[in-house]
Amino acid sequence: MHEGPLWETFLDGDNEPLEMLLCSEPRYKEDESENYDWEEEIKYELPSLFGL
Repeated sequence: MHEGPLWETFLDGDNEPLEMLLCSEPRYKEDESENYDWEEEIKYELPSLFGL
């Protein structure tokens, strides 16, 4: 989770700092999987590829 860009600093071969942008978009905590409606998911199962 982070707000704003996420930067990390690494050292290159000459021991000079190298800043890299890892993520430019904010990331927020997702809803817990406990809140996921599994009954709704089951309604839309894909048909079997082999027709079984």
